[in-house]
Amino acid sequence: MSGQEQVTITVVIPTFNRSALLSRAIESVRGQTYPHWKLLVVDNASPDDTAAVVAEAMQQDSRIGYHRHDENIGMLANWEFAISRVDTDYFSLLCDDDYLLPEFFQAAVREIARHPGIGLCFGVTNVVDDDGKHLSVAPNEMATGYYPAGAGAAAMMTLQHPATPAIVFRTACLKAVGGFDRRSLYVADLDMILRVAFRYPVEFFEEEAACYVVHANNSFKDVTGWHPGLLNLVRNLKKLDVAEPAHVRKVFGSFSKHAVVPLFAQFLRSPVGKFNPDILLSACRCAIEMRQVSSTFHGLLVAVFRRIGREIKWRWNRLLQIMTALAAVLAGFRQPAHRGKDAPVKDVRRSAWVLAPFYWIGLAAFLVVFGMVEFAATYLLVKPLTKGGELLGRLRRRFLKSG
Repeated sequence: MSGQEQVTITVVIPTFNRSALLSRAIESVRGQTYPHWKLLVVDNASPDDTAAVVAEAMQQDSRIGYHRHDENIGMLANWEFAISRVDTDYFSLLCDDDYLLPEFFQAAVREIARHPGIGLCFGVTNVVDDDGKHLSVAPNEMATGYYPAGAGAAAMMTLQHPATPAIVFRTACLKAVGGFDRRSLYVADLDMILRVAFRYPVEFFEEEAACYVVHANNSFKDVTGWHPGLLNLVRNLKKLDVAEPAHVRKVFGSFSKHAVVPLFAQFLRSPVGKFNPDILLSACRCAIEMRQVSSTFHGLLVAVFRRIGREIKWRWNRLLQIMTALAAVLAGFRQPAHRGKDAPVKDVRRSAWVLAPFYWIGLAAFLVVFGMVEFAATYLLVKPLTKGGELLGRLRRRFLKSG
C-alpha cells in the first residue's frame, strides 16, 4: 500500500436550509478522483428536506455520515462542532454553497507525500457567481510552491488569500495552534488558516481545487464583514510565538490596507445613517493593536485625496467641455462663411498638480502627529499599564498563597 493510499481526508459540510446547494456540494465530494475520504454533513436543524437529501446520498455511498442538531446553535458554533468531529489526520471544510473540483484531493495528497511536515496545502479556487460565471481566482498574486512557516502566511495575504474550500488541513496542526475560534466571527476560517501558516510550512499547488460561489447571501458584501471578528484574529496572531516578526507586520499591513482603511473611507462617504458604530470602533482598535495607526492614516489620507482629485477632475473636464463649446460658438460667429477644418483643441494641463503641495504637507503633518500619538500610547500608556497589571497579578497570587 502506497503513502497516498494511507491518507484519509475527512470533509465536513456545515449546512442550514440549503438542500439543493448541499446536494451539489456532496456530489462534488463523491466526484473526487482520490477515493480515500469521509464526508460528514452537520445539519443545523434545517426545516427543509436536508435530512432526506443526505439520507439518499448515504444510501448511495457508505463514506457519508450525518449529524443533525435538535435546535439551531448558530453558524459558527456549527462549524466548530463539525471540525471537532474530525477523527482523521487531514480534513477539509466545505461550505454547503461551494463545491470541489475532481482533482483536488489527488493533488493535495501528492503534496502531503512530498512534504509530510506541512500544516496545510491548497490549490486554486475559482470565484464564480450563481450562474457559474468566472469572476476571479483565489489566491492571486501568489506564486505556487512550498513556503516555510510564516513566509506562507505573509505571501497569501498579498491581495486575495486562499479560499477555505480549496484547503486541506493537518488536524494536529490546527489543534496545536488552538483550534477553531468562533470569536473571530466571519473571519474565523481565515483566523485558523493564518495561525497554522505562521506555525507550520504550507504548500500552494497549481491545480484548480474548488469553486467559491459569490451570491447575495454571502457574508462579505463589503469590508464591514471583516469586523469585529478581525480584532480577535489580530490578537490571536499576536499570541503566537513567531520566528520572523516581519511576516506578522506584513500581514497586519495587509489588514490595514484591505480591511481598515476602506472601512474608514466608507464611513467618510456616509458618516450617518445605517453605519454601525461598533464596527468603526473595532477598526480603530485593530489599527492600535496592529500598531498600524500611522500607516492607516496614511492610507486614508491617500484615499481621501484621490477622491477629491476625482471630483476636481470631473468638474474640470466639464468646465473644459463648456469652454470648448463656447469657443466653437464664438468662432462660428466670427467666421460664418469661411470655416475650414477644425484645428485641434490644445490640451489643457490637469489641475492635479495644484493639490500636490497640500497633499505632501498634510501627509507629513498626519505622519508626524499620529506617529507621536502611536509612540506615546504604546510606551507611555499601554506598556506601563500592562506591566502594572502583571505586577498586581503577581502580588495578588502571593497574597492568596500566604493567606
